[in-house]
Amino acid sequence: MIKNSSAEKAGIKKGDIIQKIDGIELNKMSELRKYIYTKTPGEEITLLVQRNGITSPVKITLGKK
Repeated sequence: MIKNSSAEKAGIKKGDIIQKIDGIELNKMSELRKYIYTKTPGEEITLLVQRNGITSPVKITLGKK
């Protein structure tokens, strides 16, 4: 993970499983990247993240690409 990334600041950790982004189910990492590149810096997204068997939403404000 990139140091000081938006995801890291929001609490996303190595090993977390991102299941959805803004309610859209993800099957591949490329789908996450493709979706994020349609957004602009400053926009907020919500990830559904699974960690240690617990799934919870995480809101992230996107930084520069």
